[in-house]
Amino acid sequence: MPRLKILLSAYACQPGRGSELGVGWHWALEAARDHEVWVLTREYSRPMIEAALAAHPNPNLHFVYHPLPRWLRFYLGRPGYLHLYYVVWQCTVPFVARRLHRQVDFDVVHHVTYNTVEVPGFLAALGPPFIWGPVGGAQLAPASLRSYYGRYWAIEWFRGLRKRLTPLNPWNQFAARRADTVLAANADTEALLGRLRARRVVRELETGIDLDSVPEPAPPAESACLTVLWAGQHVPRKGPELAVDILAELHRRGVPARLRMAGDGPLRRRLEQRVLREGLGDRVELLGNLPHREMQEFYRSGEIFLFSSLQDTSGNVILEAMARGIGVVTLDHHGAAEIVDDDSGVRIAPSDPTSTVRAFADALEALARDPQRRHSMGLHARERVRTVYPWAHKGHLLRDLYASAVRRRQGASGRV
Repeated sequence: MPRLKILLSAYACQPGRGSELGVGWHWALEAARDHEVWVLTREYSRPMIEAALAAHPNPNLHFVYHPLPRWLRFYLGRPGYLHLYYVVWQCTVPFVARRLHRQVDFDVVHHVTYNTVEVPGFLAALGPPFIWGPVGGAQLAPASLRSYYGRYWAIEWFRGLRKRLTPLNPWNQFAARRADTVLAANADTEALLGRLRARRVVRELETGIDLDSVPEPAPPAESACLTVLWAGQHVPRKGPELAVDILAELHRRGVPARLRMAGDGPLRRRLEQRVLREGLGDRVELLGNLPHREMQEFYRSGEIFLFSSLQDTSGNVILEAMARGIGVVTLDHHGAAEIVDDDSGVRIAPSDPTSTVRAFADALEALARDPQRRHSMGLHARERVRTVYPWAHKGHLLRDLYASAVRRRQGASGRV
């Protein structure tokens, strides 16, 4: 198959970042391994992208920046309007894509970010074979743990209602049925795409890891106190209060353990109050947002990673911890249940708050008393990341996906 011309839509795309920004950047790099790629993205990331390309030129990558008009950026760029900003950006980007298509004549169009199943963009109508994803977001938070949302549960409930109604949305129906292939990031989203009658669904996690950039884990140090790590935004769906409750249960049992929490967010004050109320001031460290260099030190300081997210497509931080040889204790749902297997961690079935906290504490107490098992889990975790979730795997997948999509289109049109 000759080198193809790919139009890749990546609203979120930025080097050196995690979450969706990093996802968009890495998928662009992997697509450009074998093909010439034009990336449609927003103006916001231009300085970082151009600095990265100046340091590491890539002749196969071309970035096309699409800013909204200044007056729209003024109104929609404020907090609380970011989702609407994204939807408007997706509504206007087809005009840019059509002009590009007339100039370049793309072989394949691929939407990457945002990876929400609710907003597929409009590029499926451009003409060339369309690849959508990986998409996620169909997962729902367990209602049994809604107390951790507090007054925010109404927002989560409404989000769940939107997901249930997605199969009735003509926009989603069109994208799913027009797509040559849809990549699903987790089982929940794969099931939703089935209800949307997508023609071809392939399971593929939206994120990955580059082990070359991760140092070999240091030999485990002897310690009388188990150090548990947690990282994420301090928002209800990430479950930071659940993490503190688990540490409180370990404290009541007399298990020597401490919790180090990286991240920040609107629940920070509530977390501080909960820590004080439970008498955990010397056992829980709220570290705030840490720069990349300090995150490396953060991971080196821990023996077990606690992932308490109540609703998440996958979890970049899980892969980051596993890559550093740290086993994971997580809820047994959504993408985390697929990333972590029985050799690399412990999965806890979601239940009511009391039962869930006790189950987490049981697992951590057992690990605190068994350093050999912790070490074994860490070794398996790093090996699993190396063999199952390297970014290079995405490049091989894209090479096959793009070639197959073009062959199917040629066959359908009678071309050879």
